[in-house]
Amino acid sequence: MNFEEIYLKRRSNRFLSNESLPKDTIDKLVNAGEHAPVAKGKYDDILLYIIEKEKLEALRKIIINEFNKDITFNCGCLMLILHKGQNKDLTNQDAGCILENICLEAASLNIGSVYVYSVAQLIKHSEKSKELLKVDPSFDIIAGVCLGYKTSEEVREVTHKIKTIY
Repeated sequence: MNFEEIYLKRRSNRFLSNESLPKDTIDKLVNAGEHAPVAKGKYDDILLYIIEKEKLEALRKIIINEFNKDITFNCGCLMLILHKGQNKDLTNQDAGCILENICLEAASLNIGSVYVYSVAQLIKHSEKSKELLKVDPSFDIIAGVCLGYKTSEEVREVTHKIKTIY
């Protein structure tokens, strides 16, 4: 699959199976994220936290109990970007670059993905979630991506047009 086919295929899919992804698939997704550019090359300030299986189910229950909604889309894998250091102004951009690379690789592997800012913010504001995940307090939770096998090919068809000035 060439790059154009991948980015044209890449859409948020909110219909995911909670079935675990194989280790080699997760490794490919992580590799894609590791090849994203980050501000000032400060990779040591970034942590990619992979949550699966029992820990993901426990986290899902906390989110539902505390916030009365499940915004993990029943995924089998949740990856969060955490950031520390002085580069606060660029943390969202760093997370966006890393997570988009992961989503593009997911599309190439026919894995469903949804970029999630809100789930990261709910976890960030939940003491029970941070306790479950044992989040190092020097790291700030920025954003994440829900990943899993697609249980439906249903996606919103959106016309993507950006006003362009030359």
